[in-house]
Amino acid sequence: MKAWHEPDSPTVDICFIHGLTGHRDKTWTADDSENEPWPKTLLPEKFPEARLLTFGYDADVVRAGVASKSSIKNLADRLLHVLTTDRGPNASHRPLIFIVHSLGGIVCKKAVARSTNDSDETLHSVATSLIGIVFMGTPHDGSGFADLFGLLAPGIRFFKSFNSRLVNVLKRGNELAAEIDNDFWNAWKVIEKDFNAQIEIFCFFEVLPIPGVKTCVVPEKSAIYQQHHSQSIDANHHDMVKFRSADDPGFMSLNHNFVGRENILKDLRQLLFEDKDTHPIVALYGLGGIGKTQVANALAHWTKNHRKECSVFWVPAVSKEIFEKACGAIAKTLGIKCAGNEDIKTLVCDHLSSEAAGEWLLIIDNADDPDLIVGRDTPDSLDQYFPRSDSGRTLVTTRTQSVSQAVAQKTIPLEAFDLPQARQLATKLLERPDMLNDSASMDELLQELEYLPLAISQAMAYIKQLNLSAAEYLKLLRRTNTDRLDLLGKEIPDSIRYKESRHAVATTWLVSFDHLQKASPGAVSLLEFLSQIQPKAIPWSLLPNEKSNAALHNAVLDLCKYSFVSNHYGVLDMHSLVHMAICSWLKKNGRIEMVAISALRHHALAIAYQSNGQI
Repeated sequence: MKAWHEPDSPTVDICFIHGLTGHRDKTWTADDSENEPWPKTLLPEKFPEARLLTFGYDADVVRAGVASKSSIKNLADRLLHVLTTDRGPNASHRPLIFIVHSLGGIVCKKAVARSTNDSDETLHSVATSLIGIVFMGTPHDGSGFADLFGLLAPGIRFFKSFNSRLVNVLKRGNELAAEIDNDFWNAWKVIEKDFNAQIEIFCFFEVLPIPGVKTCVVPEKSAIYQQHHSQSIDANHHDMVKFRSADDPGFMSLNHNFVGRENILKDLRQLLFEDKDTHPIVALYGLGGIGKTQVANALAHWTKNHRKECSVFWVPAVSKEIFEKACGAIAKTLGIKCAGNEDIKTLVCDHLSSEAAGEWLLIIDNADDPDLIVGRDTPDSLDQYFPRSDSGRTLVTTRTQSVSQAVAQKTIPLEAFDLPQARQLATKLLERPDMLNDSASMDELLQELEYLPLAISQAMAYIKQLNLSAAEYLKLLRRTNTDRLDLLGKEIPDSIRYKESRHAVATTWLVSFDHLQKASPGAVSLLEFLSQIQPKAIPWSLLPNEKSNAALHNAVLDLCKYSFVSNHYGVLDMHSLVHMAICSWLKKNGRIEMVAISALRHHALAIAYQSNGQI
């Protein structure tokens, strides 16, 4: 074990583990560079309080001397003993992150599984202090190269030597690899459930083959673990962990696909940090899929890079359980002890509300359910755990305007992109200029999607996967509502959203619809009616007024609060994709015919009244 960076008072340990034929320094150093490993040169500036470690082992096992006979078990045991010895008893509970390449990920998974079940308190501390793993080109489901390893070894630089026991575990369908994966999965569940901790897992995968070979060493399907977040790196298996500078496209930096929200970011920075009278809590609200989480993520990156004295914490409010897990992770990071029946949410809130916490930014994301967040009838509503401090700032993202107004001193609405912003996002997502040659069709497609970021992301993912043109996708989209629903109803991998939340275009708004059903039946009835007429430029005179003017106004207000409609000078507009999603929900639940007949009856009565001069 070697230390790359030793701060005086470290708050987290980050341990790097190389892969087959790798080296604890050279694996992480650009080949054509005289620089030192990039974690040593680039990370201390971004994470000054992180202790950076690199674990090395003998992975070059075919050579002119005595070859190593290491097994995955041997390497995992050695990692545990070396790491715990290096950390020492005083730091055994300091938060720990692994960044692992290729075979190093298999070694890491084995070590975590063994630590979770180890009765030795010192070795067990690796599992209890673990908060994250970044897998880079790890073959969770094997690599086709392992089967051909012996034949290809002389001609392939990456596989210049091998140990059969290490190579076998990389083969597809290997029993030992499956056992390691199963043990790690069980350990991960134990850590989250029994240790009340949240482990973040992120996977990077290569997109280029190594020289002289047509396929990737570890294909995307194998490099992604379960349903955890993932992202490509535009490099081969060897170079995907070799960064030359902070400007390197592969370096962990600001969300690659973030575009077009500079003015919103500027407003947030000013409100939270720069104004003379800053606002302790600011809320960002808007329709599901509009890009709120991406804006919050960009603000977090900006804060880390430009206000280094400010700690940044992220808490998803998708559910009470997830909120509590995130508080547990913060407590672990800050060294807050939770004894007996103490509420971890209260402990974290109290600490951040104290002067001892220093300067911080707390991002509470996906605070969408009014009953959960600010419910008057909910004794344990989450807003009571929002800390208040002169040196702390909180950003809340929500789909619900009522939540934003209840929790924040200042609220900011987030709207859909304009055409130039939508083009910019599509260009970044496609990554291939030739797919953008037909700019007219692409602009038409973006207009059809009404410039909604989530819809654009889903469409570009489909286009890339099937190698379609914008015109071909547009043709599919316009066939029928069923075809449109099939295209936009499929969940796509998203490195920002949570696996617990819906993130297909056609289903993401159903979360808000579920909340609306409980909170405002009148608004639901109005929304169902609106789904049966054209979604644009709807005059108030066309709306059903079955009870009273006040009831109708309240229903419209509730729909506006959930961003289902916008109201401009007495004319309502609904996003066409929301219109489609509500129709789909009605059809799925067997209500479409009844709602359509009711809407038709209302139209007939309206025409009759109008012809009689009633309206």
